[in-house]
Amino acid sequence: MSTAAAFAPPVPPRTPAGLPPRAHTPVWLLLLWGAAGVATLVFLPVAGLGAAAAAVMSGGAFLAMGTWGVRLLARGDRVFSTRLFTGAFLARYVVALLVSAAVLLSGLPGLKGGKDYISWEAGGWAVAEAWRSGTLSVYLVDSDPGYYYLIGAVYTITGRVPIAPTLLNGLFGAGAAVVAFFLAMRLYDRRTGVVAGMLAAFLPNLLVWSSLLYKDVVLSFFVAATVYCAIEVYHAPTRRWVVLLGLSLVPLFMIRPESAMTLVSVTALLITLAGRRRGSKLAALVAAGGMVLLLLVVLQAAGLAGKLDLIAKFRNPLAAATNAREVWADEVGARATGLSRYLYGKNLLLSPHLLLVALVMPFLLPLPGSAGLEMSITAFLMPGQVVWLLLLPAILFGAVSALGRGTTPPHLYVVGVIGALVLGVAVAGYFSNPRYLVQGVPVMMVLAAHGVGAVRRRLLVYLSMLMGVMVVFCLYGLVQGL
Repeated sequence: MSTAAAFAPPVPPRTPAGLPPRAHTPVWLLLLWGAAGVATLVFLPVAGLGAAAAAVMSGGAFLAMGTWGVRLLARGDRVFSTRLFTGAFLARYVVALLVSAAVLLSGLPGLKGGKDYISWEAGGWAVAEAWRSGTLSVYLVDSDPGYYYLIGAVYTITGRVPIAPTLLNGLFGAGAAVVAFFLAMRLYDRRTGVVAGMLAAFLPNLLVWSSLLYKDVVLSFFVAATVYCAIEVYHAPTRRWVVLLGLSLVPLFMIRPESAMTLVSVTALLITLAGRRRGSKLAALVAAGGMVLLLLVVLQAAGLAGKLDLIAKFRNPLAAATNAREVWADEVGARATGLSRYLYGKNLLLSPHLLLVALVMPFLLPLPGSAGLEMSITAFLMPGQVVWLLLLPAILFGAVSALGRGTTPPHLYVVGVIGALVLGVAVAGYFSNPRYLVQGVPVMMVLAAHGVGAVRRRLLVYLSMLMGVMVVFCLYGLVQGL
C-alpha cells in the first residue's frame, strides 16, 4: 500500500441505489435507552420480578404500537417524529418506574393529596374481571367510564399489575408530544414544531402526571388530536381528516364530555365563521358529528356508554362546569384554606376580578412548602414547577402573538380552545388542582414554542415578565397561607 493511500480519508459506505443513508441514533436517545435500563434494574428489587417483567413487556408493546402509529399517520418528518415519540415514551417509562418504586417504598396505598387513581385502578380491574369472564357490559358508578375501559383492556391481558396501565398513560403522553410537533409546524414552521414537540415530550410536570393512573394525560392527547384535525378540516375537508376528527372526539365524550362539548363548540365557530368553502366544511363537521353519534349509540347498545342517557353527554359545558363546582365546593371547599376557601364562597361568573384570579391559580400551583418532605404528588411536581414558571411568559408571548398582526383563524382557534378549557377549570372550581389543566398543556406548548422564538428579540421584556410571574407567585403564596 502506498503512503498516500495509507493516509487517505476513509471512503463512506455506499448505500443501495435509491435509498437514503442510514441515520445514526442521536446521543440523547441513547442516554434515554440507558436510563430505561437503569430504571428497570431499580424497579426490579422493589416491585418484584413479575411487575418488572410486566413493565418491560407492556412498555415494549406500547412503544412498538406508538412507533407504528406515528409512521402510519405522519405525512412528513417520520424520522424525527418517530425519535420524538420514542424519547418521550422512554422518559415516561423511566419516571413511571421510579415514581411507582417510591410509592411502594413509602408503604402508602396512595400519594397524600391525590388518591383518585386508586379508584380508577380498582374500577379498571373490575372491568377486566368482567371481560375475562365473558361479560361485556359492566356497571360502574362513574357516569363517564372510558378511562376504566382503557385500564381494563390492559388488565385483561396483563393481569392486575398497575405499572402496565400506567405505561399506557405514557403511550398517550408521548403521542401528545408528536401531535404538538405537527400542530406547531402546521401553524408556524418546523423549528417551532421541534421546540413544541420537545417541550411536550420532556416537560417535567407532564412526565409526573403520565406516571400515575390519572386520565388527564389521555385527555391531553385527544384534545391535541382534535385541535389538529379540526385545523386540517378547516384547510381542506377531506375524508381522512373528517374521519380522524370524529374518532378523536369519541374518547373525549367517553371520558370527559364537557371537554368534548367545549371543543365541538369552538370548532363549530372556526368552521362556520371563518374562511372560504364554509358550506363544505360545515358538511364535514356534521359528518364527523354523525360519526361520533353513531359510535356512541353502538357503545350504548353494548352497555359501554356509562350510566347516563346518551343525550346527557351532549350537555352545555358551562352548565356542567357550574354543577361540578357545587359538588367540588362541598368535597374540597370545606377543607380549603386561604384564597381557595374565599373563592369557593363566591359566584365567579358575577365577579370578573375573582374569575381572573381563579384563571391564574392553576398555573401557579403547587406552591413551595405546601408538601414539605412528605410523600405526595405535590412533592413530585415541585422540581418541574420551576420549569413551568419559566415557560409561563413564553405561553403569554405566543398567545399575544397569535392575536396580533398577521393572525389567522387557526391561530385564534388554538388560543380560543386553551382559553375555553382554562375557563372551564376555573368555573368548575378545579382552580385548586393543577391536574385539570393538563388536558390543554400540550397545545399550550405550541404557543410556548412560538414565544420562546421571540426571546432572542425581546429578552429584556421576557425577563421583566418572568419577574412579574415570580412576584405574582410569591403574593399568591402569601395570600393562600393566610
